[in-house]
This record gives sequence, C-alpha cells and structure tokens, in this order.
Amino acid sequence: TAADFPRGSDKDILLAITTPVFRLLTNFESWIWNDAAGLAAQATQPGNAADRLPSDQVEVTVLGTGRSVELRAVAPNPFTPNGDGINEEARFEFDLFLVTQEIRASLNIFSLSGEPVRELQAATVAGTHSLVWNGRDEDDQLVPPGLYIYQLSVDSDNEDTQDITGTVAVTY
Repeated sequence: TAADFPRGSDKDILLAITTPVFRLLTNFESWIWNDAAGLAAQATQPGNAADRLPSDQVEVTVLGTGRSVELRAVAPNPFTPNGDGINEEARFEFDLFLVTQEIRASLNIFSLSGEPVRELQAATVAGTHSLVWNGRDEDDQLVPPGLYIYQLSVDSDNEDTQDITGTVAVTY
C-alpha cells in the first residue's frame, strides 16, 4: 500500500512471478498506482521505474529443459464414457514451449497389446492445449473397460518429435 512506500522513500520493490514462458521475445507489461490517492493504474515505461539502475527492462530467465512439451494432466483418470454425463472424456492437457510456428500434436491410444485404438490430432502453437478422448475407437465404438497406453507426440521447430507416454483407465 502507499503507507509501505511513502514519498521520498528509497525502498525497492522486488516481484517474483512464476509462469510458463511459451515463446521467446514475449513482451511483459506492468502498471503502478497510488491506492491512497485513489488514482487509476498507470502503465510503466522503460526508464521511469528506477534511476539508480542501468536499465529497468523486464528480465526473463528461462531454465533450459531441452523439451518443448510438458504434460500437465490426464484427467479424469480413470474416466467412464458410459453415457451418464459424469467423467465421460479424458482430457490430455499439455504446454508447448519455445516454438515459433504452428506444429502438429497427436495423441495415439493403444491397447495393452499395442494395437492402435484411436488417433487424435491438432495443429498447435506455443501455449497450453488439450486433446480429448471420448473412449471411442476409430470406428466410433466404445472401447472395453481396461488400461490403455497413450502416446502424446509433438513436432518441434527443428523437425524432431517429442513423445510422452503413459496409461489411462476406462471403467464403467
């Protein structure tokens, strides 16, 4: 609040924000306001936030993981595509990082014996995405209850494909 930073104060404000950076060269914006005076938020501009530092530009540190895709969740797991309106679909949510163009993401579902069951595809860009499986095979028939293997495959800018595998359960 304004009481924490009185006029003429030399207190610094340090903000630590944890958020995914989906692509490089992302612009970050910030605002300041004086809550005591009831003034509206004002956008900050480079050069007006600190006169003791060589720059007040936003600095982003990105940990190099070497991967451009991260699976956030498969939910619900197990799921029950039995027509009762509850937990009818499994949602495969993933983050796609550091790509500069639209790329292909596919979700392949296999039986435990390795037989293909269903393939879902989407064109994606950097950001958070999801693919949804409704418990049906390529012929639009409900699959039998059991464990299924999924493989999430995402192309990357450099022509490599990154795969994430796991299991999802279907119950009735």
